[in-house]
Amino acid sequence: MFQLITDSTSDLTKEEWTRDGVEVVPLNVEFAGKHFQDRLTLTPDDFYGLLAESEELPKTSQPAPGQFLEAYERYPDQEIVVLPMSRELSGTYQSALLAKQMSGRDDIYVVDTLQTAQGLRFLVDEAIRLRDEGKTAQEAARAIEDLKEHIQLIAVVDTLEYLYKGGRLSKSVMMAGNFLHIHPIIGLEDGKIVMFSKARGKKSILREVEKLIDAHDIDPERAYFGYSGAKGSVDLVSFRDPLANKYGFATHMTSQIGSLIGTHTGPGLRLIVYRFR
Repeated sequence: MFQLITDSTSDLTKEEWTRDGVEVVPLNVEFAGKHFQDRLTLTPDDFYGLLAESEELPKTSQPAPGQFLEAYERYPDQEIVVLPMSRELSGTYQSALLAKQMSGRDDIYVVDTLQTAQGLRFLVDEAIRLRDEGKTAQEAARAIEDLKEHIQLIAVVDTLEYLYKGGRLSKSVMMAGNFLHIHPIIGLEDGKIVMFSKARGKKSILREVEKLIDAHDIDPERAYFGYSGAKGSVDLVSFRDPLANKYGFATHMTSQIGSLIGTHTGPGLRLIVYRFR
């Protein structure tokens, strides 16, 4: 049985990664000179509390290669599959790959997932299933390589303030967008963040998201929903339930988005991840 390793942007909780036997390598977060490890020494709730109090955005950085190497060395007699976030979003993939080279091992399979957050969680859950079925690391890595091309993440940004703070929007665009109640609808394409559409006013959000979903032949087996913000602070129900009901997902799960995406979008982001054929 191979060992599965991912990073903390997969948004698994400590309880989940312990239960499922997954090793999670944390990203690093710096707030006002204080250093934290995502989901180890900084919970999502604490992160969003600090974010609300801070005038400046925190700094996030990928794990050092040494962190992955230490993880690999804990499993000297097992094959390893590594599922880091998209290489287009972070240097985490490169750190994992460099650590493999440093280890000198050829039984470690590092996959560029093209995903993060609940999209990465989707792939991690699939890898867990493959592992538990007795697949080899190579078989699982190949299956994930195929599956990653059929995973779609669509997210709605609640406020433009954090995109402005992060240098992705000018102040005038931010102010105009907030005044007009514009909600960017973003997602991942080839591992990169792209803007798919814009919803003007909350009433048009679902309509715009449904247009994007309808462009795919979706697999209704399961979907993942995520939100950024402290627990209980985000109205996910009005986003999740209509989509879950309309597309008839057999199962769906909801989880809290961590520090990397939360830093750049702020609280209030809502997303859906699904598989398409």
